Amino acid sequence: MRVVLFQARGDDPLLISKSKCILLDTLSKTFNHSCSPNAGLRNGSELFALQPIAKGEEITYDYSTNVVSIPGLFTSRWRMDCSCKSVDCRGVIGSIETLPEHILDFYVQEGALQDYVKDELRKRTRVRA
Repeated sequence: MRVVLFQARGDDPLLISKSKCILLDTLSKTFNHSCSPNAGLRNGSELFALQPIAKGEEITYDYSTNVVSIPGLFTSRWRMDCSCKSVDCRGVIGSIETLPEHILDFYVQEGALQDYVKDELRKRTRVRA
């Protein structure tokens, strides 16, 4: 048996359901947040392009799209400062519930929400798809 030790930070795991997360590989940890992302997440953890991405261009997605506020879990209080420098920068990254309606509608239309996020939002009647 081979044991691999690594040091994970608290924000390294990617939520893929209300109760499950995956540890990201080294490459996946390099995808940064942007309030104007060129990629999105769908299904469980599939990263896909929202627009053409040029060779050498940084791949970004909106961290808010994969965090749902669930009472009693850290996600209900999760926030971080944003310094993405996008013209649309919101200044703070929070859960999906913190997104302005027009931005959430864009992600819904583009299919840029993980299944568990869509399910949670449907329960709260915020997503119409």
